[in-house]
Amino acid sequence: MYLKAVVLLSFFSFALCCPYIVQPSSLNVSQGTTAQFSVVVCRNPLPIITWTVDNFRVFNGNNIIRGVSVSQQILNGNSIRSTLFVSTNSRNFAMITSTVFAPQSFISDPVRLRVQGLLNAVNNLNYDRINQQLSWRPPFTLSGVPILHYRININSDTNIFPAIITNSTTLYLNGTACGNYTATIRAVNAVGEGQAASLEYTHIGAPEVRFKNYTRTIKNDTFTIEVFYEISYNCTEQIPVTVHAVTRNVYGNIVTYHSNQSVIRDGTLTGNVLSGSYRINELLSENAYVGQLVFKTKQGLTVKTKEFKLYTVNLTKRSTSVHSTSTMTSNGVLITITASSSKAHYSLTTHHSSKAHSTAISNTIPTTTSATNGNSVTANKAHTRSSSIAHYSSTAHSAVNSTVFIISGAVGVILLIIIITIIITLLVILAIKKRKSKNNYI
Repeated sequence: MYLKAVVLLSFFSFALCCPYIVQPSSLNVSQGTTAQFSVVVCRNPLPIITWTVDNFRVFNGNNIIRGVSVSQQILNGNSIRSTLFVSTNSRNFAMITSTVFAPQSFISDPVRLRVQGLLNAVNNLNYDRINQQLSWRPPFTLSGVPILHYRININSDTNIFPAIITNSTTLYLNGTACGNYTATIRAVNAVGEGQAASLEYTHIGAPEVRFKNYTRTIKNDTFTIEVFYEISYNCTEQIPVTVHAVTRNVYGNIVTYHSNQSVIRDGTLTGNVLSGSYRINELLSENAYVGQLVFKTKQGLTVKTKEFKLYTVNLTKRSTSVHSTSTMTSNGVLITITASSSKAHYSLTTHHSSKAHSTAISNTIPTTTSATNGNSVTANKAHTRSSSIAHYSSTAHSAVNSTVFIISGAVGVILLIIIITIIITLLVILAIKKRKSKNNYI
């Protein structure tokens, strides 16, 4: 009767305390490490704890069965911790459980041990000639077992380069010399270097482009900006084929894309540097701009200079009224010179009084404003008088940029006679008035 009471008391006390305070959990580990599984169970009544690893039962103690051992530790008056140690190898363990006998058997939740070995080769290794980069996708690895880094070896036809270590799945090749290359990539984890993936490719790459300076020119109502640049390249395949400018109004924030122009390859060449220029012919309003040159290579690469400042001139503010001066020569030829300051163009035309016409030689006075690095310089105007060479011709000719007024000799004589007549008449009237005044005095 007493024995039955002890058994019942032990059973109820065990029922009041959950047999498993902590259940075991599945693990992913690297090959060659030791995995640890633990459970915490009630101590009262004193339990017997065993582990089962792939149908092999392991008891407490230092008995090692196939690299497996168990140890126990009393945590406090009411609980015991049992720990299973498993030395990993190349295989995964299908099922691991623990069993508590106190006095009934309670089996824990089943768990698994997965072992990560050397990694497979990277996937989708690719060379992108537009973005000048190698890219790939990482191989599969167990959760919680990370890929530490990638080891990249790049060899050319003539050189073997030092290994590159990176955590990224992209390798940029900017600045690499033109040539044929072989890239070999391995993923590395705690176990070691994984399988290799290799790729052969031809690298052209992009040149370096630099803004130097610019000039401004005003000629015949046309405002032109010429931007000078330099191109540094490793091989002739890198030299761009086209260039265009992009300008942005600093105040209005309006962006303008200018026309494409070809890059002249027979420009100024010094070593591996090509010098050239881009001409912006589109008329820009007077303002401050930010400009940028955009180059494109035969391979489709886009390369840009750093932004630079541009200052423009408004031609409409330079316009003034037209001034004309006329002189009469002794042979009856009337010469009219018409000058327009907006064009800064002077034209001279002569016309003979007979039916024959003469052709004038016209001189042009250009007004050029030039700037280097944004500093404007105004060129001095050179003014040269025009000289005309008259020759007779039976055909009529049209005067260019001039106004010719034909005044006949007869009209001139008539006007002269009228003036003289008026003067004589005034003198006569004054003499008559003087005489009358004298007579009245007498």
